[in-house]
Amino acid sequence: MSQKNRKSIIRADNKKALPKFLAILLVCLVVGFGIGFGIGYFADTGAGFTLAVLDIVWKRAAAVLPIAVTVLAGVPSLILLLAARKRAKGLAEEDEAGREKAEELGSIALYLNGLHQLGLMFSLAVLLATIDKIEIWKTFLGLGLFFLSFIMQVAVQQKTVDFCRLLNPEKKGSIYSTKFQKDWMESCDEREKLEIYRCGYQGFRAGIHACLALFLVTAIGAMPFGYGPLPAAAVLLVWFVMVTAYTAGSMKGGKKK
Repeated sequence: MSQKNRKSIIRADNKKALPKFLAILLVCLVVGFGIGFGIGYFADTGAGFTLAVLDIVWKRAAAVLPIAVTVLAGVPSLILLLAARKRAKGLAEEDEAGREKAEELGSIALYLNGLHQLGLMFSLAVLLATIDKIEIWKTFLGLGLFFLSFIMQVAVQQKTVDFCRLLNPEKKGSIYSTKFQKDWMESCDEREKLEIYRCGYQGFRAGIHACLALFLVTAIGAMPFGYGPLPAAAVLLVWFVMVTAYTAGSMKGGKKK
């Protein structure tokens, strides 16, 4: 196909997609006007009250939030790991269904363990944000519970990865190693690597959409709450790292070819 024909196809595709794009812009403009009007009203009537309520919630939750996170995510991840290990115990070599079920339980346990980790990070952020507003004993209690829960989270993560390696002897890597991700990838076959790349691209796209939504929320929220541009800039920094890493990886892959 000649370059002239390719240009014609490109122009046709753009012309076909342009009306839908303009319609979306119009809808966004109308919705944005309504949101802006609502935010202006909220800034005058409810922003101060909302911040006051949140301040009370954070101060009351700072010391006990690690316990809540552990109960909601840490304990279930441990229970699922134990269930997976029990199912895999004495598993016959030809029992593919039983093996898949055990691996599925292990994957869910690992996912909940990741949620446990994220929840602990949030609890630490809440504690640091209220450290000058709560009693000293609550600060030490919160830190103590955080570290205990963190130790549990790391231990369960290690045991879950070890369980996955037990079911898949070819897998390599320890979570305590700084090269764990590299070692794990190198021990995967081509089919597994393709699946990882596919899931990674889906995660990248989901991250882009999440960054866009968070940017809009943090940028618009700066008007009623007055916290400045830093939250929106932090979201854009994450967005920048994702796009840069993706582009660098794409260019590197292209050169290898």
